[in-house]
Amino acid sequence: MQVEAVFSRDQALEESWKCQLSPYYFATRYCKTLDIETNETRLCPEYPYLKEFFEENKEPYNEHIEKSRQMFISWAFMILFLHDITFKNNVADFITSRKEFLVDDGGSLSTANSLMGRIRFIWERLPDFLRMPLDISFLRIKNPMTGSFIIGESSNPNAGRSGTWYRALMDEAALIPKSESVFSSLQQACKKGLYMNSTPYGRGNVFARIRFSKNGTFRKRSFHWKRHPERDLEWYNLQKANMTEDQTARELDISYEKSVHGQIYHMFDSKTQVGNYPYKADLPLYRGWDFGIGAPVAILWIQERPVPKQIFPEIRIIAELEEARHMPPYYAKKVREMPFKLRTEKGKLIPKDAKDYGDPAGKQTEINLKSWVSWLAEEKIYMNVKHGQRKLDTILAGQRIMPYVRVDESCVRFQECISSYKHPTDDQGNIIKDDYEENEFTHLMKAFEYYAVNRFPLKKSTWEAE
Repeated sequence: MQVEAVFSRDQALEESWKCQLSPYYFATRYCKTLDIETNETRLCPEYPYLKEFFEENKEPYNEHIEKSRQMFISWAFMILFLHDITFKNNVADFITSRKEFLVDDGGSLSTANSLMGRIRFIWERLPDFLRMPLDISFLRIKNPMTGSFIIGESSNPNAGRSGTWYRALMDEAALIPKSESVFSSLQQACKKGLYMNSTPYGRGNVFARIRFSKNGTFRKRSFHWKRHPERDLEWYNLQKANMTEDQTARELDISYEKSVHGQIYHMFDSKTQVGNYPYKADLPLYRGWDFGIGAPVAILWIQERPVPKQIFPEIRIIAELEEARHMPPYYAKKVREMPFKLRTEKGKLIPKDAKDYGDPAGKQTEINLKSWVSWLAEEKIYMNVKHGQRKLDTILAGQRIMPYVRVDESCVRFQECISSYKHPTDDQGNIIKDDYEENEFTHLMKAFEYYAVNRFPLKKSTWEAE
């Protein structure tokens, strides 16, 4: 059992000064936390990666943190925020997460299951000379002596917009709905000191976008379980024994590509299937279309390279387009402008012919009495469609050829969509239907599948969804 030291007034002042100068000293000497594996109260551990975190965040900084589960990072952030309102005058910090109860589950009666509850847990166990008289209410903690405070809020497109923040935390950032809107709101209110903390969940969110962006102001930090001094391969194997593949990818391996519940193209591996695949004039050219009636129109440009003794050719996705709110002539013009040309015998460059595949729904007549297929035909783009296909048929056709697909590194949106294109799932991540979840990631994937089901139609009734 830990015994609290008794300090003289001068010693207390010296210790308080040391804590003010170093959040790490404050954390490891006086901040007691709850160990979720043993349910024991203990001081913040003196792990090297935590020292790095505290020492490099004495002052606010825009930071992206990807992590494995149970790395103590959420506790570390709450210690940092408590340090702010204890030792700094007139600063305002902000916390948001995907659900309100994860931010605060009770105000003055909160528990360590919520972020602000963790602040209360730590504060209540500080020695008297460090424990400021905080005013704690639901989604608000204020230090009347310093004038500093912390505000919490569930994630929404206006999160944090009402204030100007010294630090702001997007916890579980990859799982926040409409994360781009939340990020945009917070970025305006917190120019320096915006933290994104999460395990990954696909590439179709702002957390992944910032992670893979080559520009921007965010310092990027990775806390993999191997950096934890008390974790080893035996711990890893024990954790993953009761996890699904996507849970292991998300919670332990920091994998963006394989971390989504019910992922349809879980077999896609960006490390081996994404690279430099430029247009080749000597290879045939195809286009897959999703007409996006009432949604964005998606087009993929695809080439096939024959491979000896291989059942399917190497299928190269070389370009992409996804745009909304335009009529068919606009997209026809875009297609003609793409730099995919052939050189004639006289040296003249002419557009290369392509075969087009699309959604059978494109033959339906709209208000103007024209269908997408007929309208595009007027622009000399002749669509091939296959009727009578179930949603599952198009998925199976895509899954069957996916191991042979190669994606040019410029097709960033396709890479985002393929990792987030998923079957409908319940709250526990169990697949409840064998078709696809309709969302912003489906359009480019359907363009790919209309190409797949037309070029390589299923011939065996024994095929099943993976």
